[in-house]
Amino acid sequence: MALALAINGPSYRKAAETLEKFLGYRVISHEAIRQHLMASEVLQKARETVHSPVLFVEVDGLYIKHQRQSKRGKEEKSLCIHQGWETNGKRSV
Repeated sequence: MALALAINGPSYRKAAETLEKFLGYRVISHEAIRQHLMASEVLQKARETVHSPVLFVEVDGLYIKHQRQSKRGKEEKSLCIHQGWETNGKRSV
């Protein structure tokens, strides 16, 4: 669970703090989580065949402004990689 929190969360320290809040006592340190993660085996994902010789990469950003706060806004970036569009009636999906 600690490794999953560390991988999906913002930091090893936050993962250790989350486990501590959940269980009520300090389970593992952030450095121990890092050491376990470094010792774990990396599993390679199976290669997918490319049916089309062309890949499309679409990148966009959306600026989000904080309302009624002195904080500056930030830009959320998104990326999509695909092999093309299919038509569904008049729509392209």
